Amino acid sequence: MKIILHGAAQEVGRSCVEVRTKNNKILFDSGIKIGLEGEGLEETGSEYPVIKDVDKVNLVLLSHAHLDHSGALPLFNYMGMDANIYCTSMTKFLCKLLLRDSLKIEILNERNPAYNKENIINVLDQMMNVNYRKKNVFNDCEFKFFDAGHIPGSACILLKVDGKTLLYTGDFNTNESMLMPRADVNYGEKIDILICESTYGDRNHPDRQKQKADFLNTIKRTLEKGGSVIVPAFAVGRAQEILLILSELKTRVPIYLDGMAKKVYSKILREEKFTKNIHKLRKFDNKVKFIKGFKRRQDAIKKQGIFVTTSGMVSGGPVIEYIKYLWHDPNNAILLTGYQAEGTGGRALLETGSMFLDGNKVHVKCLVKKYDFSAHAGLKGLKKYIMKIKPKVLVLNHGDPGAEGNLASWAKSMGMTVHATKKNEVIVVK
Repeated sequence: MKIILHGAAQEVGRSCVEVRTKNNKILFDSGIKIGLEGEGLEETGSEYPVIKDVDKVNLVLLSHAHLDHSGALPLFNYMGMDANIYCTSMTKFLCKLLLRDSLKIEILNERNPAYNKENIINVLDQMMNVNYRKKNVFNDCEFKFFDAGHIPGSACILLKVDGKTLLYTGDFNTNESMLMPRADVNYGEKIDILICESTYGDRNHPDRQKQKADFLNTIKRTLEKGGSVIVPAFAVGRAQEILLILSELKTRVPIYLDGMAKKVYSKILREEKFTKNIHKLRKFDNKVKFIKGFKRRQDAIKKQGIFVTTSGMVSGGPVIEYIKYLWHDPNNAILLTGYQAEGTGGRALLETGSMFLDGNKVHVKCLVKKYDFSAHAGLKGLKKYIMKIKPKVLVLNHGDPGAEGNLASWAKSMGMTVHATKKNEVIVVK
């Protein structure tokens, strides 16, 4: 068996792990890395994994819908890949939203991607729904999906082939949130090879309950001053969790939801098996106002409100329109709710208090504060998980060099065989 990381090797982005067996060429995920550069935050285009003979891939096991795990699928289809793609039904639904939106952005930015809408349709047609914990068979491969607790529909994937048992975590969370249960880690198998994310391999998360309490208190203080609150949030998972948190806030100030998060929210309400606290979200539903169209957004923004909107990293989307209108008032607040990548508007706000709006650099006068509502396992959770699995071989991915290196050093000190690989390095497992 050979394992090759075509992406997410000492980086966060473009997850794509190739597993070559006697009879199969398998991909775990096929993601992209979105580049940003310059003071104006112009996107440089997506970085894709490069795979030889991608047309010979005969099986794709997709952990979840985030573009850094799914975004390369249409390009690979354009290049001739015609493989069965297994994922949960929620992942397929979310991929339909995210892949179409990604193509739209590429075209708007005049980057002329090689693939087109037809390739996205092909990819969606090739997706085959799987249920958690149910055995699936393809050729001589057996595999099961287990709830990863990351976002709705996410999975850790157990593969048995060539007499070996391999576990691919994708992105996972060992702690529960208000929206998601913790990852299901009862695999019932002895794991030979563990391919594990290391996003937070060098740090722990702050106490989530304390983060939630401070988040709500900051909103209360802002509203009492007559200000409005902008909550940039990722469309999938984070925005819906923020609404659950806001359901505990006693206020008459309207709460709005904008961007792609609206469609995800509606789907989650219909597919309760992929999340938790749906009864609480349904009860709160009549208090959430959807923003539909530019005029509605302009009308709402002129009055006091709490605006939950994309993008979560303030790199585009409706959030920019809200900031344009509200940035100058110190009574207002921008409350970031997740990781802010280098080169994004959110990172600029945190580090400099400034960002670019319509090409002009402005020093934002309102409160800017970041909260950690991460959907990834922290260092403590990663260590506990790895010790529970006790694999013969540990392969680390999806982490920057510091995080991946720190976790690798610890694992080696525990006597494990560890690979913190470079891109396209071949690992041979005998």
